[in-house]
Amino acid sequence: AWGKFNVGSSLKRGTRWAAGFVLRFPTGSQDTGGSVEALRTKAFGAMRVDIGRFTVSANAGIQFNEDATVPGGMLEGRVAGSIGGAALMEFNPKLVGVGELLYEGEPYEGVDADARLLVGVNWKPLDQGLFRLALGFGLTEGAPDGQLILGWAFEF
Repeated sequence: AWGKFNVGSSLKRGTRWAAGFVLRFPTGSQDTGGSVEALRTKAFGAMRVDIGRFTVSANAGIQFNEDATVPGGMLEGRVAGSIGGAALMEFNPKLVGVGELLYEGEPYEGVDADARLLVGVNWKPLDQGLFRLALGFGLTEGAPDGQLILGWAFEF
């Protein structure tokens, strides 16, 4: 679950500031070996600057990871920082290309940090809705090798 709220803007400079949160719920099943039975929460701040057809964005946050039960044992949760940057290119008012780099620190004691590259598109078929399709590529041992993102965001 993800939410981001506009906290300010400067139309003259094309700059916007936002704050948000992410909730990652326990996933998987102990029987399949793909589970992490822990809640992970994150608070973040972000900034965007419009430069013609392009928008550049930066974000930073702090993530709180509960202790996790995984096949073979327990993982001790840690507080970890995150930082990211993105470039968006408007093809037309309804279609935007997105490239993003994200780094999240070690979520658990002894587990590698997660760094990944995301590339995709945002499509806005409705005035208050946004569909995202993206592929992610892991850059560190702690990141998934690949990721497919299909999402819908309601804007208000």
